[in-house]
Amino acid sequence: MNTENYPALNYPEIYLLDSGYKSFFQTSSDLCDPIDYRPMLHSDFSADLHHYRRVADVRHFRSKSKSWSSVGISTFCAFWNDANVKMTGYKQWMYFVIGCLVSKATTATIVNETDVNITGYFKWEHPSIASKFLFCENCCKKFESGCFPDMYKNNNRDSAACCSTIKSRPFWEFDEYSYLKGDLYIEYISLLGFAKIVSKEKYQFYDLEHHHGFLKEFPDNICKFPTIVRIDLSWNRIQYLPNLDCLRSLDILILSDNKIKRIYTSSFASLSNLRQIDISYNKIEYLEPGCFSYRPGSLLKLHLQYNNITSIDIRDLILKHYFDYIKVFNNDIRTITNLKNNKDFVNDSIGGGLILMMNNSLTHFPMYDDLGFSADGALKIAFRYTVDLRNNKWICDCKMWDGYLIMASQAMDQYITLGLPKCVNPPHLKGYSIGYFRMKTHTADLLICNITEKEKCPHRCNCFDQPSKNRVVVNCTSQLYINMPHVVPDLSGLDIDLRHNRITFFKKHEYLERTTRIDLSFNFIVNIDSSIYEIQNMVFIDLRNNRIETLHRELLLKDPCAIRFGKITIACTCNMLWIKLWLDRQQAINCSYNQITCETHKSFVNAALISKSDLCEDLNIERNFIGYILLGVTIISVAIGTLLCSQFKYEILLLSRKLRFKRRIEIPFHYRSGNNELVEVDDKTISYDAYLSFDDNNEIIRKWVVEDLIKYLESKGYKLCLPCRDFDIGMIREEEIRVVVSECKSFIVLLSDAYLEDHFANLEWKLIWNRYREDRSKEIALINYDNMESGCVKQRNMKAFLRLGYAMDFSNRNHQFMQEITHKLGQPVDLQKY
Repeated sequence: MNTENYPALNYPEIYLLDSGYKSFFQTSSDLCDPIDYRPMLHSDFSADLHHYRRVADVRHFRSKSKSWSSVGISTFCAFWNDANVKMTGYKQWMYFVIGCLVSKATTATIVNETDVNITGYFKWEHPSIASKFLFCENCCKKFESGCFPDMYKNNNRDSAACCSTIKSRPFWEFDEYSYLKGDLYIEYISLLGFAKIVSKEKYQFYDLEHHHGFLKEFPDNICKFPTIVRIDLSWNRIQYLPNLDCLRSLDILILSDNKIKRIYTSSFASLSNLRQIDISYNKIEYLEPGCFSYRPGSLLKLHLQYNNITSIDIRDLILKHYFDYIKVFNNDIRTITNLKNNKDFVNDSIGGGLILMMNNSLTHFPMYDDLGFSADGALKIAFRYTVDLRNNKWICDCKMWDGYLIMASQAMDQYITLGLPKCVNPPHLKGYSIGYFRMKTHTADLLICNITEKEKCPHRCNCFDQPSKNRVVVNCTSQLYINMPHVVPDLSGLDIDLRHNRITFFKKHEYLERTTRIDLSFNFIVNIDSSIYEIQNMVFIDLRNNRIETLHRELLLKDPCAIRFGKITIACTCNMLWIKLWLDRQQAINCSYNQITCETHKSFVNAALISKSDLCEDLNIERNFIGYILLGVTIISVAIGTLLCSQFKYEILLLSRKLRFKRRIEIPFHYRSGNNELVEVDDKTISYDAYLSFDDNNEIIRKWVVEDLIKYLESKGYKLCLPCRDFDIGMIREEEIRVVVSECKSFIVLLSDAYLEDHFANLEWKLIWNRYREDRSKEIALINYDNMESGCVKQRNMKAFLRLGYAMDFSNRNHQFMQEITHKLGQPVDLQKY
């Protein structure tokens, strides 16, 4: 029979004897469908088939795809060799004919990833991901809110953040390309656990899966199959990871429930396409720093749970690219290291992902500077990474309190709540949530660290570090000290309590330069070292109930409110009239802590009312009242002239802007119904509706801005610039402030007591004022947070806002407060077109 005359088959078909079809179908059910007998239209083929059908039953199979790869051919040939080798005569001839027919109709199919198209997905390529096989859902590209994980639902949405989760997978996992991947099998060659890989068919990609065996090591012929994309050797006895450089297409590696103890940087460094690693439930004790942060790479999912890991390097947690998760829970992690001593390694790339570290042995949060972060970098990471640290062995002491850790916990509150860690020690704080110390600030005083004599705590004294009050307490009350201690802890912010001792001389020591408060009340002090008054850091000195007999003129250097003498009587001489001036300052600032009586040559006189005649017998004082009057008149005249010429120039500027009609500009407006109107402007330089300027060191203000103000305004369509969130890491902050301020339509400024004491806040206000003065379209929404009077503000341009009542009073918290801010800002600008 001439097989060349047989028709071309769109869907290749096979006709087999009833005696053999069952065996063939069991091995090839995924390739072909059984159908009823249906002769081909070609007369020659029909005749041959009918002739054969008279002898035995014939079964008909049709391929599921338009072309069989070499897989289909090899499957048929395997059946031919194994099941029908004993057939003779026309039976054997018929199988040969059918084999020729199939071989003619089938072609080997090799698919290039560049030619793959999948409906509803796009090919995901990103600089941080080396794999070229991944396809991601279209919703990630369109930035749809419902597509993004909770921790990425912020103003910094990135398609990479979305695609790094379950939204992406390699193309061979889709049904239309699943035929490209076939199975490999393990064949043991020794009872000791040695084996080799065998293949029954040829495919473009391979999947090696072998569970509950006794493999001791990887098969030695694994490199003969370089297109393996998935390896699952769970529940075996593998102890070491071999060199897998030959498996450049490997996508998933699952080695859970084995006996691996150590992971090195060379273990995965060459596997740039490796997307998922599962080495959970092993006996891993050591992770070489950087073993998972290799570049180029594609790591998105990492399982390390249930091992014996005691430490992990920060580079293997903060991968600097978006990923799905890192699971390291149920280990024995006690430290997070920075063994390479990298400084500020978070520069322009941060990434983000979920890190699960529950049920470990961590006792303290590592300090951000020890991990190589800058303060700004640590805050950026807090916004991008979600870390679950519950059920560790937290010791709630002074090391638990850190300003940037507090800000970090606030940042995490916006996105996902996994539950905050709880204290285990000390016993009196067991069960307290760490977040409780942030929300209840007075309880933060309980977070202390005791200081021992080895750490220079004086003998018989009680010393502890209390960072919530920024102090180190040295409590030596009632210890019968006759002299001041010679050594104290080598820390700053000392608060020394020496009450009820027997000290007679207040002597200057080196550690007093690091002291902010000292209490020497109820001692026997007679004399004070005059250099004590020159110490600027010491803001409070308590010397009540002592035996002080003299005071030095250097006392004028000290704020009357910073020192307490109580009621004392001293001998006053003719050159001590300065004491009255010092007490007058005390009355002026309303802190009457000192009642000093002067013993003069005549009697006892209240030092606050003393005159020269009380102190000196010879009154030879020249007084020129006319000169004083003329001098006073001159000073007043100059002051009035200066005030009229310059003092109110900013008020005049603000009033002129208020009264002058705004210049109309021909620009198109497009409004939406409701309260969320968007204004389309023609200024390509505008990137934000408003810039937020405030004292970010004030936790209460920062919390209100992040949790209330930003959420409200962004829900109304405004795009806001929050420096701690939106500034790039590694840039010069002064330069970035200048650039971003110039790109903002308006400005929101929260005025507080310490606002303009900060260098960056002062720079922000200067740049904001200059833009406001030069561009009449700009607006400033000034919020008087601390209800400050104009007299308390040094900056004259800001003082003008307060004098004219143009600042919004934060204490007047009526229901219109947020509306006043939006009214001040105007309608949000439609920035989408840019």
